[in-house]
Amino acid sequence: MLKKKWNASVALFALLMVACDDGGNVSVTPPQDRDAGCLRVEEPVSYDIYFVVDVSGSMAPFLTSVRNELIAFAQGFPEENAEGRRVRVDYHLIAFVNDVKAFGGGRMTSLIAVQAAFDEAIAAGASNYNLNTRTFNAEVQENTLDAIATAIALPSAAEARIVIFAGDAEFYEAPASLAENITVSNTYAGVRQGLSDSGIRIHAFTKRGMEGFFLPYAGQAPLTDLPGSKVYALEDLVGASTEVADTLFEIARDAACF
Repeated sequence: MLKKKWNASVALFALLMVACDDGGNVSVTPPQDRDAGCLRVEEPVSYDIYFVVDVSGSMAPFLTSVRNELIAFAQGFPEENAEGRRVRVDYHLIAFVNDVKAFGGGRMTSLIAVQAAFDEAIAAGASNYNLNTRTFNAEVQENTLDAIATAIALPSAAEARIVIFAGDAEFYEAPASLAENITVSNTYAGVRQGLSDSGIRIHAFTKRGMEGFFLPYAGQAPLTDLPGSKVYALEDLVGASTEVADTLFEIARDAACF
């Protein structure tokens, strides 16, 4: 947890200094009226943030920028809220290709641990092997649904739970089999219901027009139609720094208004 003592209404909305390509920083001016659009009177004091990231070869052009921007997002949470109550933020990194693996030892509170977990996950995906066994990840299909379901299933007592997803693979549902006899365990409907039942918001960075995020999937509403959830073009996460700052600002604002 960061040692900086920031006022929560500034820190959550300034979203920590998003790094520019030249090493500079971009900050966002906080809104003056917290009540506008907020569902809560008080800010949450506990968060579970789940980074669910496709680390397969097709994501290689994006992964370094994804890592940097999502770590920057993590830095935006304060140690104390505006009432002086301590804020606890736990981070989880769930990476996937054909299979799914949690990196960083599970629950993390240190940004150093989050950075190391991202680096380890990206390196593992760059090998073109699956994450739990040394078997080749040969096809374009990836196990998106089981990765999101892994986040949903983690025990949590946090007041706010948020999945931040980054990936570009189409959905494959149970009982589909991927390479190396890896079977998908979850269905789209089941994952959507799990997000709804647990109150988890999902913010997805994926390809424009992706079914299940931008568009309905098999006649079912997108995951990002759930309350408080949104979808963004993956390219925007690695675009101009001001656009990234605006996007992360929205997610942090919505987290505080959960």
